Amino acid sequence: MPVKDNQREDARTAYIAGLIDGEGSIMIIKMKEKWGLKYQAVVSIVNTDRRLVEIPAKLLGAKRIYVHDPSTNGFKGRKLCYKCKIQGTRKMIEPLKLLLPYLVCKKEQAKLALRLCEKMTRSKPTKTKKGKHRISAGEARWREKIYQKYISIARPQRLTERTPERVK
Repeated sequence: MPVKDNQREDARTAYIAGLIDGEGSIMIIKMKEKWGLKYQAVVSIVNTDRRLVEIPAKLLGAKRIYVHDPSTNGFKGRKLCYKCKIQGTRKMIEPLKLLLPYLVCKKEQAKLALRLCEKMTRSKPTKTKKGKHRISAGEARWREKIYQKYISIARPQRLTERTPERVK
């Protein structure tokens, strides 16, 4: 990504970080594969205004913008939703580093996602006799630990009391 005007680029990056804080998500997902568990970082933004999704799609390097029609799920009268997302390890590192100083609400999720991506690019899986790649047991425990930290931040415990908080 060539830098032309630092001030303009900083403003654009801060704007996109604000969109992610408000309309987006930074996730670490865990999936079961044939060979074991797979952990992956994902950044996405969803909005009903396509323009608000196109701007971050360019910075994040999203290849496409997905369109979802809620009326197909029985929600008649709802607007189309547009979504851009990037996922993976190597291609996530640079965008996360760019966004991190400007994020407010999702800063901790971004830090964990960045740690996961950086460590996964450095760790070398070993090949089994059948030619499949395996990570060490220690690496698997570390990835699960990062995932559990993410879960504790992204899904905090619900309050059992229904008393609203007073704003001071």
